[in-house]
Amino acid sequence: MRIISCRVPYPVSPENPVYLLHASGHACVVNTLALAGVNTTTPDPGGYIVKDENGEPTGVLRESARYLVYDKIPSLTVQLLRRNYR
Repeated sequence: MRIISCRVPYPVSPENPVYLLHASGHACVVNTLALAGVNTTTPDPGGYIVKDENGEPTGVLRESARYLVYDKIPSLTVQLLRRNYR
């Protein structure tokens, strides 16, 4: 089984943060652009930052750890939705 992480290239969005919310709403996977500022010393904020064997964040954020990256993700606007759903 392959586990997704922030190190997996996202060719559809190489210059933009990527935030993929799990269907449960309790976890997400983000790319390195969205993960900027979250590192080995970032404490778990009540949720859980999944880290690899070296303590590096993998890009999987559970529960309230998801909020660590919200400021990196652009807000959806009506204009953005209209532009992208043509």
